Amino acid sequence: MAIDELKDIEINWKTLSVVFGIAFVLRFIMLIEISGSPFFNNTVMDQNFYDHWAKLIQQQFFPSGALYKAPLYPYFVWFIYAISGMSRFAVGFAQIILGSASCAMLYLIARRYFSEKIAIGAGIILALNGVFMFLDTQLFSSTLALFLLLAGMTILAHIERTSRMRMFFIGGLLIGLAALTRSSAIIFGFLALFWVIFRFRGNIVWKLSRWGMILCGMALVIFPVTVHNYAKSGDFILISFDTGINCFVGNNLGSDGKTTYLDGWDREIVRNPAVAANLAGSLSNKELSPAEISGFFSNQAATFVSRTPGKAALLTLKRIAMLLNGHEILSDASLYFQRKFSYLLSISVWDFILSFPGGIIIPLGIFGFLISVGGWRKKILLYCFTISSLAVPVLLYVNAETRAPFMSMAAIFASAGLFRIVDWIRDNKSGLSKISILVLVIMLFVSNFDFVNLRDDYTPDYLRMGDVALAEDRLDDAEKAFSDGLERDPDSPFLLNALGSVYAQKSLYDKAEEKYRRAIELLPQFVEARRNLVDLYKVWKKDDMLPDAYSGLLKYEPNSREALFWMAEYYLGTDKPDSAVINYEKLVSLFPDDPEATFGLGNAYLKVGRSDDAKKLYEEMVQEYPEEPTVHLNLGLVYVQLKKPYLAEEEFMTVLYYDTSNTYALYNLGQLYESMGDTVMATSLFYRVFTIDPNFYDNPEAILDTLFNLSEPDSLKKEKR
Repeated sequence: MAIDELKDIEINWKTLSVVFGIAFVLRFIMLIEISGSPFFNNTVMDQNFYDHWAKLIQQQFFPSGALYKAPLYPYFVWFIYAISGMSRFAVGFAQIILGSASCAMLYLIARRYFSEKIAIGAGIILALNGVFMFLDTQLFSSTLALFLLLAGMTILAHIERTSRMRMFFIGGLLIGLAALTRSSAIIFGFLALFWVIFRFRGNIVWKLSRWGMILCGMALVIFPVTVHNYAKSGDFILISFDTGINCFVGNNLGSDGKTTYLDGWDREIVRNPAVAANLAGSLSNKELSPAEISGFFSNQAATFVSRTPGKAALLTLKRIAMLLNGHEILSDASLYFQRKFSYLLSISVWDFILSFPGGIIIPLGIFGFLISVGGWRKKILLYCFTISSLAVPVLLYVNAETRAPFMSMAAIFASAGLFRIVDWIRDNKSGLSKISILVLVIMLFVSNFDFVNLRDDYTPDYLRMGDVALAEDRLDDAEKAFSDGLERDPDSPFLLNALGSVYAQKSLYDKAEEKYRRAIELLPQFVEARRNLVDLYKVWKKDDMLPDAYSGLLKYEPNSREALFWMAEYYLGTDKPDSAVINYEKLVSLFPDDPEATFGLGNAYLKVGRSDDAKKLYEEMVQEYPEEPTVHLNLGLVYVQLKKPYLAEEEFMTVLYYDTSNTYALYNLGQLYESMGDTVMATSLFYRVFTIDPNFYDNPEAILDTLFNLSEPDSLKKEKR
């Protein structure tokens, strides 16, 4: 059967080459400039995740477990790394080729549904779009996913009159590969059913067979991944099991509509299956399989929507507002901060009065869509693609990567709207309705006014730039980065803490203390700053300040082993043994297998006279550490307190069995013999202590006199008298 009103279109290779060439030249310039950025080879968050996964593939080609995220992009990066010697620049170069090809394919798609000039405009708009230029140079999966989606769309849009089955299959194959890059791309394949039904003539069986070929193409590449997941986990997981966590990240009481992590939780939750598993397991109180982990978080998101529908609706409206706003959001940094490293980016992306380019493209795109609704059957595949591109940004979160497919379609309609306005201005032959003009004006306002607080926070970028400098031992550059950030945001506790660390490394302790204290003042629960303050006082040798510093740390990190242990030791040495016992008991409850904590608790029990408790602890420790002299030594002291001299003697002798020069055991054994009236043995042991360590006694000369008197025969003492 044929497609009505459609004819095969000859490709204008010259125009196609021009669109590709413009896109490639601009992206290559962007790549050269951005490659000089300190961030280019120092990746974080998503980019670091993909870089790490690509490198792991070199060691183990097939994953050992079910896939947490769609796998194709990491394998793409691995392939480029393998043939280029791990060159990050080579990955960027490969991606700018794909990005340039996407611009050319957008021209082909637009040409199928609109005029030549509108198609050229669409390709050029995407080629000149600074956001896409930047994304194509980075380790984001959006470039590969968009390339594959547009390739599939191009095939489907240009199916020949004969509607050959293989073309539907190839289109589905490309969509399936896009889904292996970004799972949400699979939605386009299912929505293509409406295109087949409403665009083609024929009976329902004929139509379903064509759509079935699209599904077969998708299944061919997705099925092996599904089999792998089942083999590794026993669960049916189509592509990856991060769907549930993504739903929860985008739909919970703390969601902001743009953040790709759970506020207050480990930021790697959306990238690390172990972190996701631990969180789900701790919340559900049981160990979960990969599919159960995804299901758990999906249920949490569903619970949020069902129990607080008003908040869920407001969150969705907020995401739509961000989707339609021209301001750009990156998942791991500020795109506007990146302009520091690229002149081309600085002139192609800006956010002053108008948010360019999104603040122009989106209003023109919606305007162009409204004036192009006639002949909707012809454009239904275009609408299916546009609707599928809205799934993630509307339902989960909005950023430059998630709205890239939507922005590519917006470029087509923006071109249509732009040329309609040009025609209207030129000869007033193309009438524009008042409604469409009003929509354009309203959308220009909506896309360029910050309704939902999208103002950029550059703090993470300054922190990252300073951290890169610190990693390279460039303290002055790190200081400048943090100081520049504080000029923009003087009350950022994170920048204050970072600058304090630089001052500490420079031994500018007064300045470091000032920054740490200011950071803590602004954010009392900032544990890292409190830890840094503790470390500063240690290096600075301000022991008198440590008690307050550790107390403050314990207030916000009550399970800190270091703080609990230090405070326990501090109380033990300042005649506050009861407080020492409290801290040691908490330590032992938190770290029952920590011998140092148990040993310290026993010592504290001795100080407060709880000899029986100390005895129980040390006897248990002796069983566990039978060859540890210190445990036997303290157990001996317990037996002394309990007036069990022969048991004490046995423990002290055990110490000397393992360590014949243990001065504490010799001295305590000497005191024990002296108390038992055996001054000869006591004196011998005291002399031995003095011989091994003359500084053992506080006043060696007085001790010598005492030892001499103890060792004199009674007859000689009588003669002296």
